[in-house]
Amino acid sequence: MIIAAAKTIYNLGYNPQQTMFFSATDIDKRCVEMTLIQTSLLGLCGEINWGDTISLKTWRTYRTMFYYSDPWQVRFFVNDIKDIFRKTDRIISKNENSNTQAKPKSVKQPEKVDLIVDNNGQIKLF
Repeated sequence: MIIAAAKTIYNLGYNPQQTMFFSATDIDKRCVEMTLIQTSLLGLCGEINWGDTISLKTWRTYRTMFYYSDPWQVRFFVNDIKDIFRKTDRIISKNENSNTQAKPKSVKQPEKVDLIVDNNGQIKLF
């Protein structure tokens, strides 16, 4: 599924090495290692957890080589900073809105993406 998603992103005109981050979990260690090898060879950025999704236990987390590359590390750092500012903004707005009623914020609509659909109505991945 990860490789199919990367192919779909590529077919939409985006480079999955620059735009895609994935997180996967499998209970079989052999499958985790195969996923790590395949996604690393494709140059994808992500992490593969060896664990159980039902009990939410994780025994080990593997990360692809691109996870440690400079562009992705900068993105992770920037996202951490953005989270700090969002949390701070929420605290400030709660204090300001305690005296006044909150106004609903406008919701930004996502961009429309053209998907490939076959005759049966199923979305084609590639």
